[in-house]
Amino acid sequence: LLKYCQPLYYGDPVSIKPEIRKMMEAILIIYTTSQHYNTTDSMTHLFVKITNQMVVACKDYITEKGIKRIWDFEYPVISAKIQDALDLYSEYDSAFQRTKNKSEKEFDFSEMYTFGKFVSFCKRLEKIQRMLNIIEC
Repeated sequence: LLKYCQPLYYGDPVSIKPEIRKMMEAILIIYTTSQHYNTTDSMTHLFVKITNQMVVACKDYITEKGIKRIWDFEYPVISAKIQDALDLYSEYDSAFQRTKNKSEKEFDFSEMYTFGKFVSFCKRLEKIQRMLNIIEC
């Protein structure tokens, strides 16, 4: 699992996105075979950690690790960065749903608790994107 989670700490949304499917497959294997991580609480905790790290990676990517503000970028650059972050969430959610449907064991985790922070982050990004679109017009 560490192999698939390392991009979360060192990558950006563009480099994390291709690893999500493999990471979900590894999580499913752990969930179905592990004696320690086969509980809903343990897996929910793991997914929350992954989600939180994705949000941090997206923030770091958008702000260049806090060096720049959104307003410091040209419109096409910041728009593309925001879209990359939104695409990462979309891929993460769809990979989770595919894994949930594929699992023989009930994959019953609170999706609001697990993905809530990322959903809120994406809603804020969408508002910023709309505002930038209005300013750019």
